[in-house]
Formats: sequence, structure tokens, C-alpha cells
Amino acid sequence: MRSGEVILEKEIAAHIIREFFVSRTTEVYNSIKADEALDALSNCADFIGNARNEFAILRAKSKVDLGNVDSTKFPPCVSEYIRQIREGTNLPHMARFTMVSFLHKIGMDNPGIMDIFKSAPDFNEKVTSYQVNHITGEISGTQYSPPKCAVLQSNHLCYKGNDTLCAQEWLGHPLRYYMNKEEAWKPVI
Repeated sequence: MRSGEVILEKEIAAHIIREFFVSRTTEVYNSIKADEALDALSNCADFIGNARNEFAILRAKSKVDLGNVDSTKFPPCVSEYIRQIREGTNLPHMARFTMVSFLHKIGMDNPGIMDIFKSAPDFNEKVTSYQVNHITGEISGTQYSPPKCAVLQSNHLCYKGNDTLCAQEWLGHPLRYYMNKEEAWKPVI
């Protein structure tokens, strides 16, 4: 606080505004009767359709070539993080760290990893480059590994759902999930 003003970082201010918008929208939504909503929204149909089309175009532009990495073998947590980023969700730091370290360990290059973050609403190329290069050891000299499943679970970042492989007691790490899927798909010679 300075001179009666509260100083906020851009991301925090955006988060507060977004939460207010969601709260207010939910409040208004809950107060409208169904027939009133249809009348009120009928004028917005074209606008909503155009916005949906624009979003689809932006989403198509954010598709990323994963190179030699096989996304069908990703553990559910990493798949969910990528899905959320592509939909414009700001991921928690631990989810970002997990995704970057996981993708690096399975062979994705840094530019490929950075491309995934381009659809994040708070994307900043300079900051993302620094963070990716730090986690992958380009800057720090240490190539970090993703956290174990137990750590992700305790941080509410586990999305195993009904995945039968994730349900195995011996599977305690996202990399082990990927390696197990890799082994299952190796051709027998």
C-alpha cells in the first residue's frame, strides 16, 4: 500500500477481476428465469457464434507439433495440463513445473515446450524462456525431474480419474507411466 493505493502485479489484478466477473456472472445467472434468459440472449446469438468461431481459429493456431514425443502415452496429469493451457487456463506453478520437466525428460526440445505455453493467458515469452531453460538445465545446470505422483496428489494436481495404469500401486511417477506405455508399444522382433 502506498499513499492509500494498493499496488498489484498485473497477473494478480487480472485474477481478481476474473474472479469478480465469474462471481457476478454466476449471481446474475442464478437470478434469471429460463424464459427471460432466452429472450435476453436471442439478441446475442450472432455475437456468441462469431466469438466461438474466433476462439476456434485461435485454438487451431495454438496447435503444437510435439516432434518425436507421443502424446497418447502421456499420463493423465500432463495431458490435462496441456488441455488446460490450450483452453486458456493459467496453470499453478507446480503444474507448469511438472509439465516442463516431464516433457524435457521424454525428449521434447525447449522451443517445443515453449510453444505449448503460447496459448496461456499470461504468456510472456521472456519469462517462459527463462523458466523453461532453468528447469531443463540450460541456465541452472540442473535438469529437474517431475515430482512423484504423491506430490501431485497432495497439491490437487492429479487427474488419474479411471485410468487403470494410474491405479496401479507400483506406479508412483509420471515418467514411469510414459515409460510403461513405451515398453508396451515396442515391436517384438
